[in-house]
Amino acid sequence: MGWLDDVIVLATGAGSGIGRAAVEAFIAEGARVGVLELMPEKADRLRHELGRSAVVVQGDATLLEDN
Repeated sequence: MGWLDDVIVLATGAGSGIGRAAVEAFIAEGARVGVLELMPEKADRLRHELGRSAVVVQGDATLLEDN
């Protein structure tokens, strides 16, 4: 059991830096994570590296359609 079991987290810009570290911490604590990443190559890398731990969607957080 993690501190964030049964919590759903939605993150934007998690392809690197603080966003990436936050997503990894959420996953480690048991959260279910959805990520919206602008850069296609970063989204692909996240899908590959996080596997089934997160749902990754490539899109622009400023566009309603992508959200």
